[in-house]
This record gives sequence, C-alpha cells and structure tokens, in this order.
Amino acid sequence: MSSSNTERSNFRGNRPLSSNPPHSICLTDRKVVSFTHLWTIDHFQSYLDDPQSPRVLFSSYFSPTFGPHTDTSWCLKLYPKGVNEKSVEYISLFVKYVRGRTDLLAKAEFSLINSRGEFHIVRKTPYHVFPTGGDWGYSEYLMRMVLTTQRKSELLNSDQSLKIFARVIIVGESSSSIIHEEKKNTYDSLVSLSTHFNSLLSTNKDNCYDVTIIVRPEQFNNLIYDNKSNDIPSSSSSPKKTNNRTKRKRYSSNSGGSSGAGESSDETTSTISAISSISTTTTTFYAHRSILS
Repeated sequence: MSSSNTERSNFRGNRPLSSNPPHSICLTDRKVVSFTHLWTIDHFQSYLDDPQSPRVLFSSYFSPTFGPHTDTSWCLKLYPKGVNEKSVEYISLFVKYVRGRTDLLAKAEFSLINSRGEFHIVRKTPYHVFPTGGDWGYSEYLMRMVLTTQRKSELLNSDQSLKIFARVIIVGESSSSIIHEEKKNTYDSLVSLSTHFNSLLSTNKDNCYDVTIIVRPEQFNNLIYDNKSNDIPSSSSSPKKTNNRTKRKRYSSNSGGSSGAGESSDETTSTISAISSISTTTTTFYAHRSILS
C-alpha cells in the first residue's frame, strides 16, 4: 500500500520527465509516402469551345520516386465538360491508380497554378481505398464559366494553358515497437542470490537505494565456547577481556547439534559451557548501496 502511494506521488506536480524517466518507451510508426505531379494542358480554352473536343484527357503516368510503392503508376483524368449530366457545367478532375500489386489507402490534393505561380482552387479529398484501375476525385471541381469570365486572366496562362498541380499521399499500416526497456538485475533462486549478494554492497552505480532483506522466522541454537586456560576462572564466572575470548557459533537446528558442535574453530582448546535459549524471531538484514533501482 505504501509503495503504491509512493509511486503515485512521483507523478504529482509539474515535474519534468528527466526526474521521473519511464521504464520503457514505445514508438508507433506509420509509413507515409507523398509525391507530386504537375500537368500542363496547352490551349485549354479550345477544349471548352470545341464541341468535338475529347470527352476526357489523361496525363502521363507518374510514380513515387522513393518508398515501398515505387512500382505503382498513377495518372490524372480531366473532363473539360463534366463526367456526367449533373456536372456538365463543371470541370471534373480525378487521380487514377493505374498499376499496382495491392489495394492502397491514399488521398489526393488538387490545385491550379496561375500565371504568377500561385496556388488556387485547392481541394483535398478524404482517404480512399484505391483498387487497381480505380480513381478518386471531384466531379464538380470547378465551374467552367470561372475560366471564361473575370478570372480567366488569373487561372489561365498567356498561351491559354492550364496548369494542374496534384499531390498523392499513400499511407500504410501502423506498427508499434519497444525502443527502450530498462533491464533489471534478477536472481533465479536463493543460491544465486547468495552468490551475488556482495554486488548489492559493492556496486558503483549512482542510482542506488537502501534495501532491506527480511528472512522468515527460523529456529537456531546458540552455543557459547569458552577458551580454557589455567589463568582464567570457570565458564560461569565473568569473562576477562585480557585473556578470555568468547566465540558465538550459530547453526540451524535442522542440521543436528552434534555435527554443529564438532566443527573446528580458530582456538586450540574449547569446550561447551552453556547453551542459550532458542530464538524464533524474524531476522532482518540491512544492506546499503544496492543495485536495485
């Protein structure tokens, strides 16, 4: 409960990200390819005046010059007198997906370039799934009368040419990936924990904290060894600091008392003088400068 409260408190206030870095970072990416094409139609006014003019005009094919869709082909389609009966008073403009291996999600942007090189009549389509051979655009892109009246000098060049600028934007599927993940030091078992326990205290990392290791209750027997020499009193009397050395040895009750008492020590002669009481309290170790962060 206290750890969760501490974690929540780290996000309170207007703290910078550098003081509370994330443990992992994910990036969601989406491939977007954008390419453009400029189409100039000379003597465009003649297509509006001539009753025998072609119904539809096609630009040359164009393709992306980079990215995963360089093998696709596209073109522009323009109907000078509309694509159907409802649009006879308009110029219809479309982009066509001529050739490709799969269906593509894309959108188009159309604009006219006037004699001063300025963009006019900018229109953007929503995204559309293009099948091979499909097109997408506007059946009522611009009224024809706009080109033949007061704005004629603005949208048509001096040679009566019409310049159409198109942009095609293809988007792919999105994908997410981990670009950073903090690595933690983990221990598989108590055996490996004891092997690496020294690293908890000897680490030189800056992001170090205190760690408390709590061992669950376990029964131990305490044996007191008194050094036997001629110039010291019996073990029941008070020990002297000059000659008497008292050594405490601990062993688990599960290993047997006799084997624990038979272990050698650094003293030449020693006998058991007393057995202390049994302790069953929880043992707590305090280690500092751990590698845990």
